[in-house]
Parts: sequence; C-alpha cells; structure tokens
Amino acid sequence: MGRVSGYFGFMVSPALWVFLALVSVSFASAPVLAEEEALEPDDAAPQEHFRRGNEFFNAGLFEQAVAAYELAVAAKDEYKEAWYNLGIAYSRVGRHEDEIRAYQRAIELDPDYTRAHYNLAVAQEERGATSDALATYRRVLELDPELVDAHINLGILLVRMGRLDEAISTYERAVELDGSIADAHFNLGIAYSQKAGLAAVESERKKLYAKEIEAYRATLAQDPAYYRAWYNIAIAYNRSGDLERELEAYRNAIEIRPNYPQALFNLAYGYEENDEIDKALETWQQYRQVAARFPAENEYLDVAVREIERLIRERGGGAASDSDDTDQH
Repeated sequence: MGRVSGYFGFMVSPALWVFLALVSVSFASAPVLAEEEALEPDDAAPQEHFRRGNEFFNAGLFEQAVAAYELAVAAKDEYKEAWYNLGIAYSRVGRHEDEIRAYQRAIELDPDYTRAHYNLAVAQEERGATSDALATYRRVLELDPELVDAHINLGILLVRMGRLDEAISTYERAVELDGSIADAHFNLGIAYSQKAGLAAVESERKKLYAKEIEAYRATLAQDPAYYRAWYNIAIAYNRSGDLERELEAYRNAIEIRPNYPQALFNLAYGYEENDEIDKALETWQQYRQVAARFPAENEYLDVAVREIERLIRERGGGAASDSDDTDQH
C-alpha cells in the first residue's frame, strides 16, 4: 500500500486516501417550518392543528407533530404549508415515501413553492431517484436562480453522476453568488480532482490539480480551521510530484487537528520518501498513539509497527534499503 487518499463522505479513491467532503445543505436537515397564515374563521381547526404541529416539532416530538399536521391536512386538504411541514416531520420519523408525497401535494397546490421543490429534490436524491432529483433541482433553480444551497447540492449530484464539467460550472456559480461558503469552494476542489483523475494528458492533469489546490486555498480563506482542505492540498501535491509542499500541507492539517490519523500516516511515509528518517520515526510513533483510539485504524497500526521496526533496524543495523512491500494508508 501507499499513501492513501479518500473522498470524504461518499467517494473513495483506491489509490490515495483523500478526505474530500461533499457538503450538502437542505431545508429538510435544518428545517424551516412554514408559518401559519391568516385563515377564514371556519378554518380555525386546521390552523390549530398546524400550530400544535409546529410546537411538537420544535420540541422534538416528531411523531406527535406528524399526527397534528395530518389532522391539519385532513381538515383542509389545500393547506400547502401543513403539507410542507408534514413532509419535514415525515423525514424525521423515517417515513420517506410519505415525505415525498407530502412535498408533491404542496407543489400541486402551489407549483412555485420553492422550498417544497427543494426538499423534494433532497428526498428524491436520498431515495436514489437520481433523475427525478436532477429535474427537481433544475426546477428549484428556475424558480430561484440565486439559491446557493441548490447549486451546491446540484453540484454534488452531478459529481455522483460523473457529469464533472456541469458540476464544476454549478459550483463556480455557487461561489460567484456567495464566495463566503467554504463548503462550496471545497466541493469545487473535489470536482477538479475527479476531472484530473480522468485526464489522459499529463499537462492537463497538472492544470486541474492547480485549480483544485486553488479551490482548497479559497476554502481556507473562508475557514482557516478547515483541516480537510489542507489534507486534500497535500494529496494534490502528492499527485503533482511536489513532495516538499505535500509535507508542508500535512503539517498544516495536523497543526489544526493534532489527532488526525490519516494525515499523520501519510506524513510519516512522506518523511521516509524524503529521507528524513528521524522525523518519520517520530511521526510513526505519534500516529500509533493517535490511531489506537480509532478502531478503523487497526489494520494500519500493524503497518506503522512494521515501519517503525524496519526503520530502527535499518538505521542501526546497516544500509537502509527501499522495501517494495511497505504499506501505505
């Protein structure tokens, strides 16, 4: 094995372990409940159920919220806000098919209901209805072309579909609309990384790696504590063959998050490659202490032990030799 990179979240690279996080934003995950609107006197019952549904929801009593919203729409089927909030409540109790139907009913009542379209897109994507989600995100952006969250989530979906050029354009539009969102810059870097991995010409790959790094640096400009951006910068420099900058980027990631096992692992290998054996040994030891706390690191702990033993043996017992069977994480 060699140094490992994995896409943080849903993508994993078999070669290097790059933590590339695709971050999505949805009204469903951080719901904005519809507020009650002025109704006619004979609508007092559905309005009261709606109000109670909001109270239950805000108290975290989602089953009770579902029951209250269901009473609201049973009493007044055209109550679009109740259908919308019912969809959010359904999502919280795991009734995802009902969630989708609730958003669809709200949209039937108001075809321009942007929030309902947005949450429907998120729900469709979570249920694996990729084509439907794509069409719904497009509709959201027809209704509100400047809704940055929709651009970000659409970009994620396009990356998953392998439509990288469209994803890049979508993320670029997101950062054009609001350059302060670190996640948008970060996801743009992921898209460039994916495209670089498919480039057949070395010169094109290097240009894309440079754009990837630029996107991660823009991430850090908005959020200096975004340690995963430094990690991904290190991986990009590794792929570009710039070892010194790779090592510097790992160190920056570790400065922000000292107990960062993947960065420590890769930094130790980098020091070995750079013939900085004392630093490699020190970093391997640090990795062992940190990784012992994470069960997922167990298989790599064995690698670290072997590397420590090999380096000590070679440093004290003769000429160091390049080992073809060294592992990387």
